[in-house]
Amino acid sequence: MPKYVNLFQYKTEFAEWSIKYDLWCKCHFFGELLPATFSFKDAQEMRQGQGLDDSGCRQMINSWTFRNYIELDNLTGMYIKTQQYLDKVRRG
Repeated sequence: MPKYVNLFQYKTEFAEWSIKYDLWCKCHFFGELLPATFSFKDAQEMRQGQGLDDSGCRQMINSWTFRNYIELDNLTGMYIKTQQYLDKVRRG
């Protein structure tokens, strides 16, 4: 029985790692395609350039904001990559 418990734990840990890695890849690769300061339209165009529907752009922006990867400058309406995001990308 303990063998199955370890296998279940391994699968659970792998699933968690896989999700985190997938999110990191998306943020890293898409984030590299955008400048440090960008508009919503820039993000839509980047997604379209990658063959993605721009309808997912709002969700992408919301996720990055929630994870503190970007902040909205209310004065300019531009999104700015946070220092936290830039440090994370540099560390790889």
